[in-house]
Amino acid sequence: MADYEILNTSDAEKWNQYLSMLPVEQQDVYFTPEYYKLYENNGDGTAYCFVFKDHNNLALYPFLMNRINDLGYDLDDEYYDIQGAYGYNGVAYSSNNKEFVKDFYENYYEFIKKNKVVCEFMRFHPLLKNEEFSLAYYNIIFDRKTVFLALDSNDVYNGYNKQTKKKLRRSEREGIKIRIGDTQQDITDFMHIYYHTMNYLQAKDYYYFPESYFFNFHNYMDNMSKLIVAELNGKVIGGMMYMIKGLYAHNHLSAADVSLRNMGVNIKIQHFVILDAIKEKCRFIHLGGGRTNNPDDSLLRFKENFSSYKADFKIAKKIYIQNIYEKILVQWKEKYPLAADKYANWVQGYRHQF
Repeated sequence: MADYEILNTSDAEKWNQYLSMLPVEQQDVYFTPEYYKLYENNGDGTAYCFVFKDHNNLALYPFLMNRINDLGYDLDDEYYDIQGAYGYNGVAYSSNNKEFVKDFYENYYEFIKKNKVVCEFMRFHPLLKNEEFSLAYYNIIFDRKTVFLALDSNDVYNGYNKQTKKKLRRSEREGIKIRIGDTQQDITDFMHIYYHTMNYLQAKDYYYFPESYFFNFHNYMDNMSKLIVAELNGKVIGGMMYMIKGLYAHNHLSAADVSLRNMGVNIKIQHFVILDAIKEKCRFIHLGGGRTNNPDDSLLRFKENFSSYKADFKIAKKIYIQNIYEKILVQWKEKYPLAADKYANWVQGYRHQF
């Protein structure tokens, strides 16, 4: 008998229990209630997990849901949209048997219709390749390559390119030290360096996470994350927030003093994180992709210095109520023509208003 439940972050124990029932290859930090609570409290939407069971099969789909009416558009009823939290989502599953997948989506679309969801945006997990579960129900779009390492050996150093090894040796000569940050001051120091780096990179507004985000990350993700900090002469000069669960480790946010970039700070931090992931018995560490989908993106090239392993990051967009979606777009273009032009290819571009 098929059955589905809708969980929220107050159901964290049950949510995690279901997640633990999936094959270990399908369990990752991006599917946890702790991770979704982080973004719910960041104002990114209300977090839910759609759980579907059928005999011995199980599938979980976490997402953030937002009320479109709150954006000020004139609509005839209350309408919502759905997307994953920053990073990756899609469905984590125990089986992609054709009948099970069909039953999953019949029930999920019932939920979509009942809750007047206008559109949806999915970011599939590059290592789980979980777009396979949804191939028959979405138009899957390749977005960009991402970089990962297989941690099957302590000898990852030999996989680095020559220039990276050279910079790593320089960081040693310069006296840069790496440690695990475990104090409030460490978080504050890293946060200030992160903001300064975002200014230097002229990053998009979204990447300026509020101060509460950094402390909530430490509190909510305590047993699934670490803050790694780099020091020079006792002063914090860079760091990385990274995440760990089961087989997988992930880079999250990283930054270094821009005036010291040539000293190999970022390389030494990444090397330490890779070795720490090995100690944590992870099988893979996902470094992620570039800031853009350009194959020559500078961040992607930096990550390629550590590994030749690549994964495909794929996305999906779906419109459920076409006439309402078009009505929203008309109002968006009238009220915010600059934003409508800039984000014309984004399925939920109407959320950008300036």
